[in-house]
Amino acid sequence: GKSPYSVRQMAAGNLVDYSSSSCDSADEEEHVSSCKKICINSVAPCVPLVGSITPADKERLPLPDAILNMFQAEEEPRGNHGDHGGRVRSFPHMRGNWPSFVHVPFSLEEHDLASCIVSYHQSLCTLLLPHGVGTLHMADPLRVHISLSRTLPIRHHWIEPLVCSLKNCIGGHKRFIISFSGPEVYCNDEKTRSFIGLKVSKGHNKLCALVRDVDECFSKFGLQPFYKDPVFHISVCWCLGDILSMKSESLQTAIEEEWRTVTSEHKIDQSDCYEIIDIGYKTGNKLFTLTLS
Repeated sequence: GKSPYSVRQMAAGNLVDYSSSSCDSADEEEHVSSCKKICINSVAPCVPLVGSITPADKERLPLPDAILNMFQAEEEPRGNHGDHGGRVRSFPHMRGNWPSFVHVPFSLEEHDLASCIVSYHQSLCTLLLPHGVGTLHMADPLRVHISLSRTLPIRHHWIEPLVCSLKNCIGGHKRFIISFSGPEVYCNDEKTRSFIGLKVSKGHNKLCALVRDVDECFSKFGLQPFYKDPVFHISVCWCLGDILSMKSESLQTAIEEEWRTVTSEHKIDQSDCYEIIDIGYKTGNKLFTLTLS
């Protein structure tokens, strides 16, 4: 074995001589450098000291793509739109954006119109077939509504303040009555989908007043207002393409006559009125109900 003297020699060889005097910046750099040196001639194994830089440290692992791209816009997948019935988004999907709109919910079942709309849809499928119209879909009876705003993307952190703003604006509105004058053909802005809906007659001015307040709330968040001259309606059927461009006077007459026939068979008076008591605000998968006074 080694003598105590030789062990002390080796230990002394690994010691760093610290000066008791204060160090200037140059001395500090020299001191740090000396602390990182390893005595390769020592019998003791070479263990990196704390703070030392090894070659492995210089080759850092790359960040995962999920982290690098977490704040980048997520592009809308292109290709087959079969998962959405062929429907196309009005705006590209971006992570963190929530499609939102304000509307008047209108339950066909509550107002005893569900069976009538089913019959009307079946009649329209036969009626529109010779005109080259594709598959005609019936609207979901539980999701029928009257739009009071465009469908617009908003940031998640806007939801709570926007709901509060809508409550303040809409809270002063009272319940009112609406009625429908008959069916009309509509088309979306992108000309990718057409709708057959029942146009609102009675209650139009009340709906316009609501739109003005909704537009005011949206303007605080830099959101686009509703249409200048809105035509309020509930959509009962829809299909892909632009029916409006091929619609003739005879086709419009046939659509109206078919509605009169169906409502007569179901003993529904076209002058019937319906009370509006709630306003809905849907954002993503969240639905807020604002009750009128």
